[in-house]
Amino acid sequence: MAWRIRENARGEFVAEYGAKHSGGVRVGFCGATMPAFIVYRSVNFTTKKQAENYIEKNPRPLGIAVGGV
Repeated sequence: MAWRIRENARGEFVAEYGAKHSGGVRVGFCGATMPAFIVYRSVNFTTKKQAENYIEKNPRPLGIAVGGV
C-alpha cells in the first residue's frame, strides 16, 4: 500500500492511498487483468503542498501497518 498524488482535470490535486496491480492475472478462459492502481482512499486538495501535508500526517489511513508490521 502506498500514497500517490495526481492532478485532476480541474487542476486540483488528489492524494490517493492504494495498491499497484501489475496486471497479467488470468481471468477465466478469455483474458487477463490490466495494470492498475487500486484506490482505497482519496482526498481532494487545492494545492500539491496541502496533499503532501495530509500524507505526512496520515501515513496509514486504514489503520493497517505498511509492510505487514
